[in-house]
Amino acid sequence: MRILNFKNLSLSILVLLFAITATAQNVYTLNEKNSKLSVTGTSSLHDWEMTATGFTAETGLKLEGNAVSEIQYIKFSVPVSGLESGKNMMDNKAYEALQEKKFPQIKFALKEGVAPALSGKSAELTGMLTIAGKTKEVKVPVDFIISSDQQFTASGKVPLKMSDFGIEPPTVFFGTITTNNEVEVKFNFEFNKGK
Repeated sequence: MRILNFKNLSLSILVLLFAITATAQNVYTLNEKNSKLSVTGTSSLHDWEMTATGFTAETGLKLEGNAVSEIQYIKFSVPVSGLESGKNMMDNKAYEALQEKKFPQIKFALKEGVAPALSGKSAELTGMLTIAGKTKEVKVPVDFIISSDQQFTASGKVPLKMSDFGIEPPTVFFGTITTNNEVEVKFNFEFNKGK
């Protein structure tokens, strides 16, 4: 009986190790150097753009040929302080509106239990986006370009409203310049297999 239990235990351990290895082989991490993330919007004076640095992302997915066949998870994070417009006054107003000291990270994760709608080279992701401490469900359309089983790019754009996250659009010069509520997040991410 002990030998049988030992064999069952050994078999279970081997199956678990195989599952972990198989999962690890499908992990892709973001190459920030070859990736871009920006937030654009308008104001009563002019259009504006903030580009991001310091962002990270990881995904577990399966590729079949030149198509994505399954997405298991996605984790993304960008520091609020990594958003920069090149204008100190605007950046500081944005950090204040986003409550950067209290909520230093903006995060996105694939919503559990909701499978992405896949069509091989594109997908619609349902995820949970957290900004300024508030989490909302968002739909993210993504286009994929598969370079090889080791690398792919994911790109898309997502319209958002600041008010949906309890953010009051920033103003400057005593309210004479106001930022509009609607913004657009654009991304072009390169992912490479492994860590």
